[in-house]
Amino acid sequence: MRNSTNNDYIVHFESHVVRRNIIELANRIIQKEYEFKNIKIDTNLLEMFQIASYLEKYLSNFKISIYSTKFLFNISYFEEVGKLILRSLCERNNPNIYFNNYNNFANQALLKILFGSQNMLILFDLYGYNTLKNNIKFIDLDLNKIFKFKFEALRYFALNNLYELEIYKKRTHLFNINDYIKIIFKGASLI
Repeated sequence: MRNSTNNDYIVHFESHVVRRNIIELANRIIQKEYEFKNIKIDTNLLEMFQIASYLEKYLSNFKISIYSTKFLFNISYFEEVGKLILRSLCERNNPNIYFNNYNNFANQALLKILFGSQNMLILFDLYGYNTLKNNIKFIDLDLNKIFKFKFEALRYFALNNLYELEIYKKRTHLFNINDYIKIIFKGASLI
């Protein structure tokens, strides 16, 4: 990705398509983790990057950083999208499903998607969507690895990415670079 000359970041995602992808991904997470179905989560990294970019922009409209964990369920994202997930679960299952359990499952799935989005942005946002797209065949990661990436390791990736930007004179694509740098400083204070 370092050698990619494609530095074009401005890629517009249709928000209704990305929201549909979030709902489908959340449904698959619920089926796999809470209904214990043998289901494959087949969202690719490019779709996850779109979701992450959408969430970063969406949350910034409320002056909330996607890298913050303080807000968790206190934002309209969980309420709005959670209702859509519950509606799709009711359509897929029995309309009389136990609402409280599935409401909790929807929130947990959305939280997992949010954390996966944070990880995705730390790993790839500095390079941009087109660079990721051009190099996807070389990246040996799947969505489960992105979701489970340890936060300590992500700090080192973030620091390395900033070095890469400076050395190779690439511009940053981050929506709020200050929050990104806070992650690095938080990690540095632990060393």
